[in-house]
Amino acid sequence: GPATQSRTFRLTASANVPLLDWIFVVPLTKRRGAGTALLAGVVGALQQMGHRHLESVICTGNHASAMWHWHRGFTMGPTIREKVRQDFAARNGGRDGRA
Repeated sequence: GPATQSRTFRLTASANVPLLDWIFVVPLTKRRGAGTALLAGVVGALQQMGHRHLESVICTGNHASAMWHWHRGFTMGPTIREKVRQDFAARNGGRDGRA
């Protein structure tokens, strides 16, 4: 099913990983599986294209979104700030840009 399929994906901070930008549903369809069905469609299409991971972003403090992602098999990765530092360090001989 869709939930099993999505568990093969996780929140990552890797280059060349598709990014799930936003999934919005109209209020009438909330808690009825509409968002999960949209995710399942995305996951299926990405798997057919050969992708094994999917990245997503959660706004700070949006606990409902964090739980939605977690229940669908995502795991937490670095924050955007941490990712920027990692990328900067990788391009600058290990220096992360902090004084």
